Amino acid sequence: MVPFEFIIKDQFVSCKIAEELKNLGFNEPCIARFNNGQFQMNKLGNWYKHNSGEIEKHYISAPLWQQVINWFIIKYDIHLLIDFISKKNLEKEILETIKIIKLTNEEKNKKCNNMLV
Repeated sequence: MVPFEFIIKDQFVSCKIAEELKNLGFNEPCIARFNNGQFQMNKLGNWYKHNSGEIEKHYISAPLWQQVINWFIIKYDIHLLIDFISKKNLEKEILETIKIIKLTNEEKNKKCNNMLV
């Protein structure tokens, strides 16, 4: 019998994306996590919220793809339009969106610093 974690794992972002999201401030409750890069489902029905730092550093919350899309809408008013849904395309779109958010944040910080001088 194939383990449930193996079947459902594709519904969650990769560890790389989870790390990038953590750096952007994503700290929503998730039903899965990465433990030193290894995917783990919560078997007890609890939600993981590891990105705030109160839990050991080697844990990173693993959100569902849809959670990330919803978080972009709520936090940044960014709506992803994906014409062909495949894991590869979705990962590419999310990584590009993260890159844009980071650049925007850096530009905001530069403008604030220039205003203070």
